[in-house]
Amino acid sequence: MHIHIFIAALLCTVFTIYPAPASGTAAPQLNSCPPLIDEAGVDSSNWTLFTNLDEALACNHKPRLLDFTIHYPLRPSGPGNVLRACTSYQGEILNLTSDKNNSSLSRNTQTKSKLELVWDDTDERVIMPQAITALKELQSFLLTEGYKDRQSIFSQYGDTSVGLYIGDKVVPSSTANVVIEALMKRLGESGIPKRLGVQLCGDGRNSDYTSGIIIDTTPGADSLINAQVAVSGWSNATCIHGFQHSTNFGSFLVDTLKEDTTVSRPSNSSASKLSKRAECKTILVKSGDGCGDLAQRCGIKAADFTKYNSQTKNLCSTLIDGQHVCCSSGDLPDFRPKPRPDGGCATYTVESGDFCNKIAAANSLKVEDIESFNMKTSRPGTKKPEKGTDLADLNPCPLNACCNIWGQCGVTAVFCKNTTLGAPGTAKPGTNGCISNCGTDIVNNKSPPSSFMSVGYFEAWNQDRPCLWMDVSELEKRSELTHVHFSFARLTYSFEVDVSHVSYQFNKFKKLKGAKRILAFGGWVDSTHPTKYHILRNAVKMENRLQVAKNIAAFIKKHDLDGVDIDWEYPGAPDIPDIPKADEEDGKNYLGLLTLLKGQLGGLSLSIAAPASFWYLKPYPINNIAKVVDYIIYMTYDLHGQWDYDNKWASPGCPKENCLRSHVNLTETMGALAMITKAGVPSTKVIVGITSYGRSFKMAKKGCVGPMCTFLGSSTESLARKGVCTGESGYISNEEIENIANKQATWWIDESDSDILVYNDTEWVAYMSDSTKKRRISKYQGLNFGGVTDWAVDLQKFGKLENSNLIEIIDKDGVNGCEQEDKCEDTQDSGPAGYFILNSFTSIHTTFKSLWQTVDKVENGMQSKLDQLVETFAPDVDESSEFNLIADFLGIAVGMFTAPFFNKIMQTKDSPTVDIKDLIANTASWGATVAKDIQNSKRETPKSKVAGKLSEISDLWTESIEAFTEKAFRGDDESVDYIGELIADGKFNNDEVTFDMSDLRKQLRKFFFAVLIPEAWKVGAGYAPAFVMDSGYDCNAVGPLDYEYIAPSTGEEMGYCYQGRRYYLLALNGRERNCDPQVPGGTGGNPTDCKPNYFTALQGIDNLDAKNQGAYDWGGITAQDLVAGAVEGWKANKEKNGGGCLDLTKTSNYDFLLEDNQGETLGLSLVNLPATMGIEP
Repeated sequence: MHIHIFIAALLCTVFTIYPAPASGTAAPQLNSCPPLIDEAGVDSSNWTLFTNLDEALACNHKPRLLDFTIHYPLRPSGPGNVLRACTSYQGEILNLTSDKNNSSLSRNTQTKSKLELVWDDTDERVIMPQAITALKELQSFLLTEGYKDRQSIFSQYGDTSVGLYIGDKVVPSSTANVVIEALMKRLGESGIPKRLGVQLCGDGRNSDYTSGIIIDTTPGADSLINAQVAVSGWSNATCIHGFQHSTNFGSFLVDTLKEDTTVSRPSNSSASKLSKRAECKTILVKSGDGCGDLAQRCGIKAADFTKYNSQTKNLCSTLIDGQHVCCSSGDLPDFRPKPRPDGGCATYTVESGDFCNKIAAANSLKVEDIESFNMKTSRPGTKKPEKGTDLADLNPCPLNACCNIWGQCGVTAVFCKNTTLGAPGTAKPGTNGCISNCGTDIVNNKSPPSSFMSVGYFEAWNQDRPCLWMDVSELEKRSELTHVHFSFARLTYSFEVDVSHVSYQFNKFKKLKGAKRILAFGGWVDSTHPTKYHILRNAVKMENRLQVAKNIAAFIKKHDLDGVDIDWEYPGAPDIPDIPKADEEDGKNYLGLLTLLKGQLGGLSLSIAAPASFWYLKPYPINNIAKVVDYIIYMTYDLHGQWDYDNKWASPGCPKENCLRSHVNLTETMGALAMITKAGVPSTKVIVGITSYGRSFKMAKKGCVGPMCTFLGSSTESLARKGVCTGESGYISNEEIENIANKQATWWIDESDSDILVYNDTEWVAYMSDSTKKRRISKYQGLNFGGVTDWAVDLQKFGKLENSNLIEIIDKDGVNGCEQEDKCEDTQDSGPAGYFILNSFTSIHTTFKSLWQTVDKVENGMQSKLDQLVETFAPDVDESSEFNLIADFLGIAVGMFTAPFFNKIMQTKDSPTVDIKDLIANTASWGATVAKDIQNSKRETPKSKVAGKLSEISDLWTESIEAFTEKAFRGDDESVDYIGELIADGKFNNDEVTFDMSDLRKQLRKFFFAVLIPEAWKVGAGYAPAFVMDSGYDCNAVGPLDYEYIAPSTGEEMGYCYQGRRYYLLALNGRERNCDPQVPGGTGGNPTDCKPNYFTALQGIDNLDAKNQGAYDWGGITAQDLVAGAVEGWKANKEKNGGGCLDLTKTSNYDFLLEDNQGETLGLSLVNLPATMGIEP
């Protein structure tokens, strides 16, 4: 831990550092895990800074190295700590430069030392591999340059913290190769207790010759706090006590450095220019030293030592670690540092084992001297300010955000509350303080706008969704709107304006009367899609921006519009998924384009949309942009969403990182408004966001109320119920919300001034009702903001051609002449029965047609994927090898999605009756039998090429459905009986049947790949077939298989949670152990010293991560799904492997598919992956 002395008043109470450059301070606020050590380097001063212990431990699922002061106790909660951390894996560390010459061999002495082992009783909850992993990280770090000249380091993984202390005279590589290796062997044989320590201490050793390792598995912050206490004790040359057991760990040959007695006067000291005969030779006092020890190290008698140091009163009772003492006659040298030639102060880099008295003694100073030197200081490297300049203003944060005493920037009270103790850079214990731009008040808002704007965004694509359609012409009646933003126009690759995708609505938009007509460009998709993001990034570059400005302005003028709005999300952003990191110059380039565009537009309007996030707004030169544009659409919404999951920084105070929070939280909105006005934007140019949609979540617990309630899913997958019209989990329109709220639901306004709706027990939605909008608008108007902007006006109410009954969309098939009769008199010659029978026949025919169309579309879309499937998941497959297609596959495919399909059609409002379930199972099994017969009649040799074999299966799908349909209407006794069962009791006389073919297509594609991807893995060269391993622990377990089955660096990516238990999706790559001398870790064939071969990640597994799926979407199947399928298959086969697939030609095997919402999940039980289950911790 390296810091510079310049804030001495704080230095003596809290371990401090100089403020870091503002450009790099916000990264940890988006990611709870610090960077890898191969990125951050071995110098801990470059590691990520944490001031809160909870935040430092948030990344407990990855092993990390930590560095912090050992003499100032860690605070268990809240700010006030200073820890630096990096993520660490042994492989990455060993790739760095190893310190093979940790010390000169000629200066080493090998000493046989007896170490003590202390421990508490074993705790069954402890996961032993965590300790092994944490120890290996320390072992590896000891062998790098990073450990040189330091005494302590910590590692943390899961619930396990490991602390290490090595005295200055103990060679680190000796501890790494001898002591830690022996300790790991012991743990492997005996297991890990709750606490365990190995120490070399006592017997007259001072801190230079003391060393120790502490392992603590106490859950939470206590493990690291306990480790700090042990390391601090060793630093003071004291042994740790209070354990339940102790024993001799063994005698080991430990390398130590030879004693070196030299004059240690620094070159920049202010010692008087006396001859060397006037100064004594000196050594430094170490913790644990007495005067007798010091005399022995000097090589002189005790009486001489007392004589040489007689100028110091009561020396032997006041010895301080770091103090200089004389070993010869002469005066004690003056070790006080002198100022730099330019008048700047001398600085000292503080180490983790330092404390104020030690630093003062080593520099011939008093603690009071250090405090007085640091009353008015600036960070090293700061340009010397003019006289009278406020030092707090020398290194401001972006956007004029608050800067706390650690040099971190932010806009909340944690960063903005000034708790100074007087001297610059100081803060009360337990706070982070604030040194510049403090406060969270809205500023720059003294004058009201000339008129208050009401902006409405119109989604021109809204008629692409199933319902909730609005025609732009309807907005003429919305007299309250002053501006309509038509979203979105596009820029082509050549920077031409394109509205062809929304031309129908655009042509009406041009004729709109009343509100200002503003054409908007960009939006999330055009800004971030992997095939589109580069257009806006290139548009702002110097060589392109003039042409872009001319093209846009010309288009606006040609169509007689009132202005343009640019919604680029977001310039300079380094972390948007699936696209490259943005250019740091984006913000400056954006300003250049806007300046040119404003000039080209003349008097027409120009606006931009800006994020209400410090992290994303930071790259904008927003103060200067505000001088160019007419107004700024400020997106004070989407403050929370599904993306908060597993992100501790998104929801402060949420221990589980997935708390239900409103995306339109008023407190956070006010903070965002303070941020943009403090950045220099006048309030009159800020148009504040309100919404006509809600953010929805699947609650983890029914009936939970309050900010600590949590939601389910992941950061990339919402489990919330989809809106009927919007069709997206996690996002639902106000009109859909109103339709739900009018039924059985619970509704209230919470402390965030948001409307909260809970329905179906666990569906939670935060939104703005009309009354909440009015309340917000009044508040913003009173604060002199320029207006409000609503996303989006077409989400508020049904269009004029719709009504609430259309929330249930009816899809009728009238193309083939087979449609239902509306009235009984249309069939009067055959009577009422004829009416029902005819309509039922029509429904059955339409059902089969829909089924066939679904399969046909899936088959057509899959053909292009087959070669890619082989290339991705079996790239080295021998084309002549057998691709073991499952004999029952086609029948299973037909049965799998036929059952839910008919189930949805025939069931009543209540759950299906037993009779209906039997009929559905009979229908699906009949189709499965037909399909299986077709496949068996056309089976080819197993030597067929892989892609060709897959193509054969997809071709047979449509043929199977055709045969199924033909057999149902053949007219023989069997088909008549079957049709009779279908139409009995009016099951097919329902004229409100909804055919959601898109969901069925998705399900079939997902099932197809769930079966074929594991098959591809079976033939991949160099890998054994994939399998699923049960860790034996619950989902929260960290590293349960590390170093026994898998390497920690790959363990996280192969672990998945299913039904509360952690599983791993693995493959064996090669032999169990590697003894090849040509491979790192190989030993030339010595069976007792070979490198273990761990299970490995499967080929193409990255493509099965939901957040990585895009161009090669594998039907939405994820690795998580495959794990669930393997587990369910194992259960369905009576907890055995090798049972093959479920026979869906039998009606008895359909019960599980007909449970509500179970078809897709449990259907994956047919995944053909073996499972290794029941490993006990």
